Parts: sequence; C-alpha cells; structure tokens
Amino acid sequence: MDMKRILVLVSAIAILSLLLTGFANTFVLNIFSGRVHFPEKYIGRNLTMEDDKKYVVFRRLKISDKNHIDSDPSVFKARFRFKSLKPSINIC
Repeated sequence: MDMKRILVLVSAIAILSLLLTGFANTFVLNIFSGRVHFPEKYIGRNLTMEDDKKYVVFRRLKISDKNHIDSDPSVFKARFRFKSLKPSINIC
C-alpha cells in the first residue's frame, strides 16, 4: 500500500473515532443524567400515518432538556417491518 492510501485510511479512522466518541458520550450522558424517560402515556394509542396506514404505539422515548423542563416537542415517527421479527417480540 502506498503512503497516500495509508494517510487517507488513518484520517478516515480518526474522523470515525471522533464521531463515535461524541455520539457515545452524548448517549451515555443522557441515559445516566436521568433525561431519558419511557412514559406510558400514549402506549396502546392508534396512530394514522400520512399514507393512512394505522399503527399502535408500543414504546415512547422522551428526552428532557438539561433543566428537565418540557420544551417544544419534536416528533419522529418511524415504522419498521422485519420479515423474521414479529412486533410482539419487540414489546417490552
């Protein structure tokens, strides 16, 4: 392998390491600071997505701000369908 390829590879590994370290620190801090909650308020509620498909909420994740004050909420709606994993297996 020539020197240019080695430098590119080392640079890429360094950048990836920095990104992963930053993500891991944020995740760990949020978990252990008590900012992450799993409220049961909407569990079991039916939701209709933009394409008129209906789903049942089985898990909710809430991250409080640093002062534990509710701010303007953001909503991330995700839906997954795994061929070999039934939804009942993923419900906690």
